[in-house]
Amino acid sequence: MLKTQRMYRSALLIVLLLSSTGQASQDGPAVAIIIDDIGYRIHADRQALALPGPFSYAVLPHTPGADEAIHSVRESNRDLILHMPMEKLHPQNKAEVPGTLRQDMSQARYIRTIHRNIAAVPDIIAVNNHEGSRLTANTERMRWLMKELASYPHLAFIDSRTTRHTVALSTARQYGLVTTHRDVFLDHEPEKIQDQFDLLIETAKRNGTALGVAHPHKETIRYLRSQLPALEQHGVHLIPVSELLKRQQSVKTGRTHAKGIDSTR
Repeated sequence: MLKTQRMYRSALLIVLLLSSTGQASQDGPAVAIIIDDIGYRIHADRQALALPGPFSYAVLPHTPGADEAIHSVRESNRDLILHMPMEKLHPQNKAEVPGTLRQDMSQARYIRTIHRNIAAVPDIIAVNNHEGSRLTANTERMRWLMKELASYPHLAFIDSRTTRHTVALSTARQYGLVTTHRDVFLDHEPEKIQDQFDLLIETAKRNGTALGVAHPHKETIRYLRSQLPALEQHGVHLIPVSELLKRQQSVKTGRTHAKGIDSTR
């Protein structure tokens, strides 16, 4: 079963890579930036959605501003991601986000919640985790999740890496999903956003691509708007996360063929 899924997705990737045009053909390093946590703070979300350029947006399901945000992302032809809520390590008496996957759920309820969340944010190209420092370290629960995600064609998984103990990325790969992970949190420590932005650029120059994650804070949006020209000055392009996935998969496919490895194993 898993081998068949991997063969199907490998063939699909080849089609996508051969058909990709535009930014896919640009030379030089590139970064993608996902704006997480869209859906709760409608005014802040609007400011984030008004950013120029191919930013990507991760929308929380069942939130007051989700429908408006989904419509805006569609209209602007940008990448839409499901920000899947997952159980974190230290709840700190904070109200749980609707649709949160928890490790104490029965398998049936867990799976129902996955599909309800996906249905609430239609036309997504990927899923990434909201919080999840506890759940993404749970191998069995990650298997439950990735098996369900693998039933949706064209869907990728992006590990936000909220814990060094995460097994989400490796488990997603076992189920044949196209994957990547967050390289830099741009505003995890707001006073260090300049340093983190510089690190994002350095990572892209070193590896060819880099993925940054930010949040719809007023200061963050203002900073990103002002710093976009700096990317081009450094010879770095801003691309959609779907394009980043294509570039990374192209590199992986090239390495696999160069080594004479059967990637369907």
